Amino acid sequence: MRSSPVEHQTLKRVGLAAALAACGGLTYLSTEIGTDLGTTLAAKFAAGMWPFGIFVGSAVLAINVGIVGALAVIAGARGLSLSSASTRTGFLVMWAGADLLAFGLICGNLLEGHDDVVVEWSDAAVLMAYVLVGLGIVLIRTGWKYDVRRATDVIASDTRPPVIYLRSFQDDVQSPVGGLWGVFLKVAGWFIPIGFEQELAAIMNRVGPFVAVGRPGERLPELGASRFYFSDEEWKARVSALIADARLALILCGPTPNLWWEIDHVFASIPARRVLLIIPERGERTRLVERQLEDRLRCPGALQGTTPQRALLAWLFGRDHTIGKAVCFADDWTPTVVPIRLVRSLRMIPMILARPFSLYAAPLEVAFTQLFVRIDIPWRPPGPSQLMAIVLAVTFGWLGGHLFYLGDRRRARRYLLFFWTMVPMFLGLRDAARFALMERRVFGAIYDIPPDPVMGTLEGTTSRTIESVNEPAVRSRL
Repeated sequence: MRSSPVEHQTLKRVGLAAALAACGGLTYLSTEIGTDLGTTLAAKFAAGMWPFGIFVGSAVLAINVGIVGALAVIAGARGLSLSSASTRTGFLVMWAGADLLAFGLICGNLLEGHDDVVVEWSDAAVLMAYVLVGLGIVLIRTGWKYDVRRATDVIASDTRPPVIYLRSFQDDVQSPVGGLWGVFLKVAGWFIPIGFEQELAAIMNRVGPFVAVGRPGERLPELGASRFYFSDEEWKARVSALIADARLALILCGPTPNLWWEIDHVFASIPARRVLLIIPERGERTRLVERQLEDRLRCPGALQGTTPQRALLAWLFGRDHTIGKAVCFADDWTPTVVPIRLVRSLRMIPMILARPFSLYAAPLEVAFTQLFVRIDIPWRPPGPSQLMAIVLAVTFGWLGGHLFYLGDRRRARRYLLFFWTMVPMFLGLRDAARFALMERRVFGAIYDIPPDPVMGTLEGTTSRTIESVNEPAVRSRL
């Protein structure tokens, strides 16, 4: 449920006030910490339960006030209303996750003789710290799902033809990649809040509303594509209607029979330039899928060969670490294969730093940029993120980091030149508050970011075929 402009501005202001109060409280408490947190807690406990209880209780209160403030700012920025029961439930789940995340980080600061979380996590507290952080991220992602918009709502507010995402329900995971890299990515996914499908959505929503069919009976939708829900009897007809009207059909290839039915239907019913494939790397299972695709396309070997990068620097930066392939087609179904690599070149480093909460943003962005050029899809790179601008203003505002990120190099150089006066630090905090209170559309207009139709900035109805999908019986299942 979306809030009124007055409500979400109030949420953001209250959230900022709470976050500032929490920062003040934690700053005061930090003056009482000696060589390390563990020693300080032991000293407080030795002094009696009253000093220990006051110190711990004050810290817990300050942390939770800060968490609530941050969540209120996020809710206001997303235009959510706390009058909705679903939003309140998601808020509470994310609050619990943020608590686990915070106390997991604290576990890394309990031992004597350390002042760096990375170093301390190599000691005895590592298991507890990682478990709490991982569970915290899982709960934050779960809370996020309570406010995912339905596909019917998304296409009702966006006049563009949709991008239909076809995949096996087995791939509704944070990382569909297999093999050794897949193990690493799945483990890393516990500690990184943005998953594979979310990054696909960030890219495809710039082309058209990104929609998919949801898993029957799932309690909460996955993060990424907006979901329709169809019965077993009607899903083929409904998917056929969506495919016919789609701007693009994006297929995450896999071995399941229902997905192969969808692949065959796509190949037979729409032009080649409207079809994109993602073939995740899964070892021999990938080779089997590629051979089946080549048989259907009558192009033996066309999907299996990619030229390895041999340079030592390229290997060190992961250019040979292919996590999959993206494929587009010419009018005659001749495929063009683009490897999806974690780090393709040094030029990707700024893209990775701009999206530090995701492993897939830069690899997918680079791969699909090349494909869209080949199939003549109007395309523009993503603009700066409002959330990242806020984070940079808080953390590196004293050096003008947020201004360099936003392209305002003249002001950034001034901040950098006078950083020693500490004035840029306060200016950075002021800028962070200004960004947090700024409407998304205003931020986009200032920094040349295209409107986000998924947030409902475009109005209108879609084509007749899509309207036929949104029947009352379908809406009742969403």
